[in-house]
Amino acid sequence: MDLAALIQKNIETLYGISVGEPVANYLIDREQLSSLLPAHQCTLVPKELLLVNPAPQDDTLEIALFLDDSLLNNLTKNNPLTALTPNNINDFCTLIEGVSHFVYYLHTALLERPVTQLEMELQAEIDKFVLLSLFMCSSTNADLLNLLFENYLLRDGLDAQTAERYRTASTLAQKYCSQLLQTAQKNNYASLLAEVRYFYPLNQEDKIRHILQ
Repeated sequence: MDLAALIQKNIETLYGISVGEPVANYLIDREQLSSLLPAHQCTLVPKELLLVNPAPQDDTLEIALFLDDSLLNNLTKNNPLTALTPNNINDFCTLIEGVSHFVYYLHTALLERPVTQLEMELQAEIDKFVLLSLFMCSSTNADLLNLLFENYLLRDGLDAQTAERYRTASTLAQKYCSQLLQTAQKNNYASLLAEVRYFYPLNQEDKIRHILQ
């Protein structure tokens, strides 16, 4: 099983869901991406990008997940399942984020409700923390909080609105994941599982309210 498929399996198992579509069937490379985006946009694309094209006339949508070859090649060379290192953790986080977006978007589509970009970014930040916690020794989880939510850098070229959305998602996710960490440190994994499964299907407003209560 490749890494993208493994991440999807872990996300669906964690939250007790199934979107019914394997992410591997929706992956595209840069050449395919170039055929879908205007040329001037292709030079600004990050290492992962979820593309969605709804078709309201027949209630269908087209969806694809772009993953850059450099990311995939690095994770093949520096397998994060063998060891998470400074050489692979950023690309592994990017891969988790992309698969998280794919699964979350399809899940909300199955629920027949709209989804916001902030909601997707928030859930992806949480998914990164929870999934990385599965691959790393629990004693490093406090360091993981700092790595994901304190020591991150936004990529160059983001407009102010997008940058603010990422910062808001990170701040909210840090608060929520800190709460999850406290539960995990009490070895109360049944409560932790119940909590994340309750949280996952909430919409943006309810997620934020739950975090701040």
